[in-house]
Order: sequence, then structure tokens, then C-alpha cells
Amino acid sequence: MSALYFLAGVNHFYNPDFYSALLESRFSNAEWWVFVSGIAEIGLAVLLLIPAARNVASWLICVMLVVFLFTVHVPMVVETGATSESMYWILVLRIPIQFIFFFWLYAIKSLNQKIIF
Repeated sequence: MSALYFLAGVNHFYNPDFYSALLESRFSNAEWWVFVSGIAEIGLAVLLLIPAARNVASWLICVMLVVFLFTVHVPMVVETGATSESMYWILVLRIPIQFIFFFWLYAIKSLNQKIIF
């Protein structure tokens, strides 16, 4: 999971226009939020690797996922539904993946297992 979040965070800097386009309709300063979320994902990915910080990092990632779910993912489904049926279903199917991440983080936090990608 740490590698996944690290790569996602790096991708915010590699493809900032992609993420900014997702946020522009909801946030006036989308570029700033892309920067902040990229830094947060990279930082939390590193914290997941530190056993003493793993519990806190898991909780913070859960909070981040909830925020992203309700500020980005769900609104995208609602906004895209009328414009593109195929994109609509891709976005709908992406939401349950967030819950897979929640359970994965719960396992990391609860069992304090080694991080496996």
C-alpha cells in the first residue's frame, strides 16, 4: 500500500493538469489542492513504512479517502452521469475500490503487518 500511495502522490506532480481538471469545478485553487494532496500522499506513504507511525498514518489515509470520496469521487459520478454512460460506470465502479482501501488500511492498523504492495 505504501508504494501505491507514494506513486499516486508522485503522479500529482507528474500529471498535475489531470488532477486539476478534476477539481476545477469544485475548488477555485485546484492547483494548490493537487500540490497539497500529492505531498500528503507521499508523506503518508513514508509514514506507513515506519512501524511506530503506521497506526496514525492508516487513520490519516482513511480520513483523506473519506474527504476525497465526498469531494471528488461522488460528485464526479453525479456530474458525469448525464454526459457519458461508459465514463459514468467507470466512476461508479471506482467507489467500491475506496472501501477495499479502507479494509486494507484496517488490516495494516489492526494487525500491524508489514506493508505489502
